[in-house]
Amino acid sequence: MRVGYRLPGQAGEAGLVDANGTALDPGAASCAPVWLGGHDIGAIMRGTVGSRELLREVAAAAALLVEVVRLRI
Repeated sequence: MRVGYRLPGQAGEAGLVDANGTALDPGAASCAPVWLGGHDIGAIMRGTVGSRELLREVAAAAALLVEVVRLRI
């Protein structure tokens, strides 16, 4: 599982970076967007294990943490 953070002003997967600010290419990985306050702030990318439902639940539960890290990049 990987976490991608959305850079402000970037739309789509092109705006995803890791915690170091390096661009992420999700490739063919299943992604669940992370939403907070109606804004797309990132994405959780699934590895080889887990279901799409679990991925969505993790994305929803991790929204506040994703926002804190995103603001520090």
